[in-house]
Amino acid sequence: MDHVRRGRRHAGRHGRRPPCVEPAARPRRPGLRILAADWVGQRKTAIGSQLWWNWEVDDDHYSGWKDLIRDLRRDGVRTMTYCNPCLVPMGEKGNARRHLYEEAKELGILVRDEAGEPYMMPNTAFDVAMLDFTNPEASSWFKGILRGMADEGVSGWMADFGEGLPLDARLHSGEDPVAAHNRYPELWARVNREFADEWKSEAGEDEGEGLVFFVRAGFRESSRWAMLFWEGDQMVSWQANDGIKSSVVGLLSGGLSGIPLNHSDAGGYCTVDLPLLRYRRSEELLMRWMEVNAFTVVFRTHEGNKPGSNCQFYSNSRTLAHFARCAKMYKAWEFYRLQLVKVHTPCRSASATNFSINQEFG
Repeated sequence: MDHVRRGRRHAGRHGRRPPCVEPAARPRRPGLRILAADWVGQRKTAIGSQLWWNWEVDDDHYSGWKDLIRDLRRDGVRTMTYCNPCLVPMGEKGNARRHLYEEAKELGILVRDEAGEPYMMPNTAFDVAMLDFTNPEASSWFKGILRGMADEGVSGWMADFGEGLPLDARLHSGEDPVAAHNRYPELWARVNREFADEWKSEAGEDEGEGLVFFVRAGFRESSRWAMLFWEGDQMVSWQANDGIKSSVVGLLSGGLSGIPLNHSDAGGYCTVDLPLLRYRRSEELLMRWMEVNAFTVVFRTHEGNKPGSNCQFYSNSRTLAHFARCAKMYKAWEFYRLQLVKVHTPCRSASATNFSINQEFG
């Protein structure tokens, strides 16, 4: 444990505690947020239901977007969205107002291949380009994208991906892409954190009312920048290697690696529904996973990449009642959770432990 503590002192302790785990200044439904990951519109692919990676609201998919955010906020619910450091050409999307890939390409802020062209990488069912955050202009440009989200009333976002920098890429900094590969998630988290802090400073909002984001990719100093982590896309299964069991192992081993504020998608994400290979979320799996996540720092569900193939918390009266029960359990230990979260923030001394809060239940 002494080695772990020394490693965390070297890498840096977790930054300002995320607003979503603070008690609200004017609580009505404290900490309640809805993740509208599909705010950019949906596309059907071989993987299932996926998103258009062009970070602007799809007005056809969400007609009256600002009104929705305002109405939810009036009822004490904050809205979160989704983004990642990749962009795709929008030639197939007829209602795009901005073509962010083309903008970034014109500005020269994309990761490039050996020919000096944007490096198009296969990712799930389509090819994507990555922003080159070794270029300060890329960071400034993306902060503008985040500002557009916040100006519409969004209170946070899932900052996905960041782990896929190609090992033969050409970067603005000229550094070795192999060495930069693990550093890229830190740069990605830093861009998001800097904007969140800048927004809070400008807006002068209460501690419980700021922006919050969570990441899945990380490296040695990620805890210095990321507000929250989540464990990525587990299979909707009982598997030990990539299912509900792996989510528990990930929480504990992540804590030893300096990732204290972590969680998973309740029920998993990756769904396979083929004639000869099927991984579909059962009611039993969803209920047991909700019970696990009621004792993590964030209690959050996800429909998965094939929502129609999975049991959802709203599927029937049993799942809805169990979701309500687990949410009440999550609420019941709020005071204890807040004390554990404070251990991992600058308001405590550097000698405090920096392990996962879930290790308290070991």
